[in-house]
Amino acid sequence: MRTTVDLDKPLLVAAKRQAAASHTSLSRLVQDALRLYLELPERAAEESFELLTCGTPGGHYPTPREVASALAAEESALLIRDADA
Repeated sequence: MRTTVDLDKPLLVAAKRQAAASHTSLSRLVQDALRLYLELPERAAEESFELLTCGTPGGHYPTPREVASALAAEESALLIRDADA
């Protein structure tokens, strides 16, 4: 069945290149890719996660500079500890 699909130019160029390298047609490449995509399990519903939070609403949250400073201090402490060992 024929249909029209709009593709970004870089995607189309890459697809044509892949089809040529695979000695297949662009149509076949698109069919195979779409078939594989449709066979993938829906993971969005399966892969849940827990959002970790801390602190209190409106409370103080460290700035990137404060985080970097704390990490540097922790790394320094570890280096000193390892040097003493």
